Amino acid sequence: SRMLGHIVHEAFHQHQSTAFGEIPWAREERYPSDDAENSALAYLEMVLLVDALESYARGDVARSRESAAMFVAVRDRRWNRADPFVARYEQGKEVQEGTARFVELRALELAGALDYHSTVTGDSSPLRGKLTSAALPRSIVENFRTRMGDGFVPVDDMRRNRIYPVASAVCFLLDAHGDTDWRTEIERSTESFTFAGALGRALGIDDERLPDLAARAAALHDLDGMLVAGERAIQAQRVSFEEAISQFETEPGPRIEVRLDSNGLSRSRRSSAEKLIADRGARCLCLRYDVYTLERDGVFLEVRDRALLELDDWDALHKAAIFHTGRVDSLIADGLSCAFDSPGTVTFSSLRAGGPGFRMTSNAPGTLTITGDGVVIDLLDVPE
Repeated sequence: SRMLGHIVHEAFHQHQSTAFGEIPWAREERYPSDDAENSALAYLEMVLLVDALESYARGDVARSRESAAMFVAVRDRRWNRADPFVARYEQGKEVQEGTARFVELRALELAGALDYHSTVTGDSSPLRGKLTSAALPRSIVENFRTRMGDGFVPVDDMRRNRIYPVASAVCFLLDAHGDTDWRTEIERSTESFTFAGALGRALGIDDERLPDLAARAAALHDLDGMLVAGERAIQAQRVSFEEAISQFETEPGPRIEVRLDSNGLSRSRRSSAEKLIADRGARCLCLRYDVYTLERDGVFLEVRDRALLELDDWDALHKAAIFHTGRVDSLIADGLSCAFDSPGTVTFSSLRAGGPGFRMTSNAPGTLTITGDGVVIDLLDVPE
């Protein structure tokens, strides 16, 4: 069932590319996951949506509508008090990923009712048995449970993972409470569409009621307690990140740092390892990349099977990629080999470097600094 859901989800993304308008985009790494109030309000939204779904499932439509209305009010409060980046980023992710998750779960629900016969015997269990728990809204509620801590949203789930159940829940509630036109609206007005706005219209909520609804939700579900829990989670994440950085910096072998302009830079990454992000994306540590590449304007860097730290200055558009290697096999600047055991700085017009797990070529000028324990290749420091 997982593979079937994945196929449907990705196929719907292909449908979006032709049927939807321009989906708002903002860089995920810059999401303010360390904003405790934003996190607490996001958790409150999730609590309200779970209650709206469960109330509808047991036939309490009035309570479902009330919790859904409070969600709209809390969302309005959260987006209005946060950095504008939050609304733009979440709006795009909800449109893109929330609809795909809803279609995925709805397809699994419908597949369970198909007249299904397996042609494979002995090697697999019947698909029908794997779809027994796919009924909506139960499958959305189960998805919520995996993204909710004890009174807080896990920091790593704030940027992306919680958005899938949140938006798919609103899709379900729009259908449940009578908005039959939201699918047309999202395709016709993709760039301005918001799920909370559509749900508010479906429920007939007057904007003047939103502050009172938000206050009632905060009191009913102990927003203050959520704020305390969220602050603790964020602080624990900070400590964990700094410990991981300290461990990374003590890895054996030469330390390689590549500095370059991130404007127009193409980046490709593949990893199943944990990725830790701090300072709103200014520091990002992946504990192991299967492969990581940077490429632009005659510059190419490839790193394999290594932990890697990225440092980003979003305003200046400067990036540094830092990793450790077993040894440096080659450092060739302007056709001349540079000895790794001879500290110093040279300028170059072209460069080739390599060793276990990495290779780099550059036809752009820069400086090469060999230190006692590593190498800094700086394409920002362009020689005159």
